[in-house]
Amino acid sequence: MQATELLTFHRCRAADPLGQYFTMNLDRRSLCSADQVINIQSAVLGYSVSYGPNENPPRCPWVNCTKTTDIPARLCNRRRTCRISQEILSFPMGSALCPLQRDGNFIRIRFRCVAGKTSPSHPYLIAHYPAEYCVTDWNSVGEISKVAFGL
Repeated sequence: MQATELLTFHRCRAADPLGQYFTMNLDRRSLCSADQVINIQSAVLGYSVSYGPNENPPRCPWVNCTKTTDIPARLCNRRRTCRISQEILSFPMGSALCPLQRDGNFIRIRFRCVAGKTSPSHPYLIAHYPAEYCVTDWNSVGEISKVAFGL
């Protein structure tokens, strides 16, 4: 597989993350060729003290603390598009993103465009949901995220 340079997807959450999504979409950008898919190298959830939720788009230029996550890799690898609920940044009772802050306000994903065919992120989704749109709940240690895809 031939890969492109390492790219960064850095997005700040909306003021109210309920019902909001981070969308990685290679089809809408000229970053990758039509025969390439996402290959995530790393992903972090983070907190920035300079977060500006009321700006359009929201601003979060500095990184004060981060926590790694594998959810974007599980959802987005070998796909051209995926959506991750912004609620991934909300941490349940008993856990916290970092000592500075309970909840995060940005996600940063480092990825490459690699040659390959798209594949479903989870075989269960293909067997039990229509191919056009899938929704499920994912649970991970310390993280709960509602995730939706456009297949």
